Amino acid sequence: MTEVLNATKQRSRATAFRTKLAPFRDGFMDKIVVPVMRYEGSPAQTAARQLEALFSESVTPEEAQYVSEAARCSSLHCHRAAMILLWAAAIARFHAEIQRIGFTAFNSAAATASAIKGPPFNRITKGLNVASLGELQRGRDFDVIAVGMEIWKYDLQAFEELDRLLGQRNSAAHPGMFSPTSLDVRQFAEKCKRFVFNAVGSVAT
Repeated sequence: MTEVLNATKQRSRATAFRTKLAPFRDGFMDKIVVPVMRYEGSPAQTAARQLEALFSESVTPEEAQYVSEAARCSSLHCHRAAMILLWAAAIARFHAEIQRIGFTAFNSAAATASAIKGPPFNRITKGLNVASLGELQRGRDFDVIAVGMEIWKYDLQAFEELDRLLGQRNSAAHPGMFSPTSLDVRQFAEKCKRFVFNAVGSVAT
């Protein structure tokens, strides 16, 4: 390539350029392109690996299964499915932490939060009372993130970010014109990590 660049300064003929490019051209595919493709894969595969790497030290083995499935969906350009699975991982973290602190503590926090006037507390299910994981899983994700303000003490801005993530998840799960890109999935994932996995419990707990 140095010879090619030098030739540009000498106003060489096209045949001279082709002659100097021949060794580079002949080995380019086999020595550069093929190894890079084997190592990196397609851009979609690379994005999928980066997605898993983002959560590598932040999720439990159970949560990692959702993240892994989300990454595979994203690599196949199934970005709506990827968002749904990433939210499933996030809700799995909330549910695990609620189990850890106990349903009595959660119900008490729900009662306290429901007594607060104004949004978002006035949207919490009235008389919310959970006695098992099954009941928690059948409940509304909105209730979990709203009551979470009382349990984990994140502020209204953090709640609003979580509520937007939930809204995107719901858009992804229902028919409509919502067509997220790989970049949207990445941003969704980064916010899940920041507002859920970095703020609600930890892998150690």
